[in-house]
Amino acid sequence: MLPAADAPRRGRRATGLPSPHVLRLKAAHRINKNALYNIDMGKISIDELRRRLELALRPAEPPTVEEVLEQVSRHGVLRGPVDWVFQAWIAYVEYATQEIMKTFQLTEEERRQLLDFRDTLKRLLLEAWMQTKEKS
Repeated sequence: MLPAADAPRRGRRATGLPSPHVLRLKAAHRINKNALYNIDMGKISIDELRRRLELALRPAEPPTVEEVLEQVSRHGVLRGPVDWVFQAWIAYVEYATQEIMKTFQLTEEERRQLLDFRDTLKRLLLEAWMQTKEKS
């Protein structure tokens, strides 16, 4: 029998979002994919395993504008750990605002509206980030 279309998939909450445990496992897999594939359990020490796991599970470094632009140009979206993605979107909004102001001759009113839009979008991203942290 096929599961109902609205039934949550395995490893997902009723909201359709992956559980924090699943997110941590995916992050560890993405970050150290090659290192984890090359483990020979007979030849690796516990200290080496601990070092690799700590590396995989540590918080993501803040994104640089170059990393963000590369991901957006290559994939059209930003993917990664929650902390990284929200910071990446904030960096992208800031970058886009600066580029618009450099490229176009804006009146003082247009410039004010653009900066208000930037500030509002950054505030909303920060609020969404905090709400996401509270849920996990």
